[in-house]
Amino acid sequence: MSQNDYLANSPCKWLPKLSHMRVGSATNQRSAVSAVVAGAPTGDTAAIFYMDSWRFACGLIGIFNSLVFDFITRSRLVGLHLDYHVFA
Repeated sequence: MSQNDYLANSPCKWLPKLSHMRVGSATNQRSAVSAVVAGAPTGDTAAIFYMDSWRFACGLIGIFNSLVFDFITRSRLVGLHLDYHVFA
């Protein structure tokens, strides 16, 4: 995707997005892997949660990347797809 297309069509161009790895592998040591991004598109396998503030996004990324959150996520995860229903 070109930068012009992204800037012309994105509803939240510069707001932070929490992007997480949606499709994993059985050999990965971690299931919950995420990052905060802004000003860049993400693909289908990097699902996103839109955030209203950088402060909230940075706090949430600390939770998402914690070992405790990963342990709980793995206990609820049946396959390799970490979709929204697992978070809900």
